[in-house]
Amino acid sequence: MKQRNTIFYHICALATVAAWGVSFICTRVLLDHGLTPIVIYIYRFSLAYIAMLMLSKFKIHFLRAADELKVAACGLTGGTLYFWTENTALSLTLVSNVAFIVNITPLLTTLLVILFSNNERFTRPMLAGSVVALIGVSMLVFQDGFAFGGSVTGALLAFAAALSWALYSLIFKFLQNKYSIICLTRKVFFYGVVSSMIVALFQQSQFDIKLLLNGAVTSNLLFLSLVCSLAGFCVWNMLVKQIGAIRASNYLYISPIASVVFSMIFLNEQPNAIGVVGCALSLAGVIIAEKIK
Repeated sequence: MKQRNTIFYHICALATVAAWGVSFICTRVLLDHGLTPIVIYIYRFSLAYIAMLMLSKFKIHFLRAADELKVAACGLTGGTLYFWTENTALSLTLVSNVAFIVNITPLLTTLLVILFSNNERFTRPMLAGSVVALIGVSMLVFQDGFAFGGSVTGALLAFAAALSWALYSLIFKFLQNKYSIICLTRKVFFYGVVSSMIVALFQQSQFDIKLLLNGAVTSNLLFLSLVCSLAGFCVWNMLVKQIGAIRASNYLYISPIASVVFSMIFLNEQPNAIGVVGCALSLAGVIIAEKIK
């Protein structure tokens, strides 16, 4: 039974990161249709939050003050900061570049968790797998030479997104055993939307409702909201609790593979031989780190 549960968690991890890999494509489509990075985030997570409220029958729970602040920090780091920097990076450089740079997240998460938590330690398979996967991701990033194919600012923002998600994983780790996953995820969405509204206010962002009448905009927003956000965050937070932040984060290396495949289909981006080898190394690194038999 324990082995079957473990296999189930690994399948959930694969499905989640594959959907998140596709999310880069969806976000790029929304950007191309005129939505701004912060507006995309607000639409996406407002819808996800409303859906979660409906699932929980509109029951609101208040946590202890200290824990409420931690959840607010999760909403800021794993919500507003992560998606604002990632979406902005997608508007400045190629989808594939952003996807691959963001995938240094597992190494950053590992470093932060080991520095600030006593529950997880480096193991040789984790270290070896992370190194192999990082080499693969690096090959994907620089498959066309030492240029990001766009703005250096986009690359730096992608790195900032990776750091934001690592911080989110670390903070969430200290809350995961105190409250239900659904309750925490809903609150993360709420605080993420609130903090993003503040950012939008300072940016004087425009919300053009007419864009929502476009079929491509609506379908991509629904996928991002209900699949990548609602289902994705709930499953991911469960995985962090069940298999640990480090092991779960190693699966993020698979996300750029999904991005490559769907970029080939929808954006006509063709990886070269170096890119193919990079994909193989990324997958091999996850297998080594997880010791899948």
